Amino acid sequence: MDQAITAVVTNLLRLGAYLAREGDRLLHEMKISQQEFVVLMAIKEEQPVSQTQMCAEFLFEKSNMSKIVRRLTDGGLIEVSYAPTDRRVRLLRVSTEGQRTVNRCMSVLDDWNRQWLATLSQAELEETSSNLKRLLSCC
Repeated sequence: MDQAITAVVTNLLRLGAYLAREGDRLLHEMKISQQEFVVLMAIKEEQPVSQTQMCAEFLFEKSNMSKIVRRLTDGGLIEVSYAPTDRRVRLLRVSTEGQRTVNRCMSVLDDWNRQWLATLSQAELEETSSNLKRLLSCC
C-alpha cells in the first residue's frame, strides 16, 4: 500500500510539473502563463469572485494571488471592483479582452489535450476525472 501511495503521489507531481511546463509553452504566444490562465478560467466560471476565495480555492499564498491578479489586471484581462457591503473585499471579473484570451487559449489547449489523451478510452477518461476530483476534494 505504501509503495502504491508513493507511486501515485510521485506520478501526480511529475504530471503537475509536465502540465505546467507544457501549459506555459503553449500559452506563451498569448502572453499568459499557465498559472495565470488557470486563475483566469476560475474567475470566468465563478465571477464575480473575491480574491480571498481564489486564494482558498487554489491554496495560494495571498502575496502570490496578488501578483497574479495584478498581472491579469495590467494585461486588461480582468476587472477588479469592491464589494458594496465591505470595501476590503476585492471582486474579480473577466473583461471582454479576458474572454477573448480565454477563447484563444482554449482553442490551443483543446487541440493539445485531445492529442495528449488520445490513448485513453472515454471510460478511462471519466474514471480518471472522477478519481482526480476525489483527490481534490481532500485538499
